Amino acid sequence: MPIERVLIFQAKDWIDMFEYRMFKVLGSVVILLLTRWLPWSADAVQLGWLVLTVCKFWWLTPFVLRREYVRVRTAAAEY
Repeated sequence: MPIERVLIFQAKDWIDMFEYRMFKVLGSVVILLLTRWLPWSADAVQLGWLVLTVCKFWWLTPFVLRREYVRVRTAAAEY
């Protein structure tokens, strides 16, 4: 990647320290919301389908990001 190594390590530190914990909390809140706090409750099968749906979008994300990365990289090379 055409990014300085310092920035890569800083981004990795940010992801490891903050975002990982934030998404664990967010996932826990979503599970509590869907199983306990809403008037209706989701069972394990419904949560499984939710996880599969989220995984599908998560799996598609690199393809979208790659397209954008190639666009930015070619624009930078032309500059």
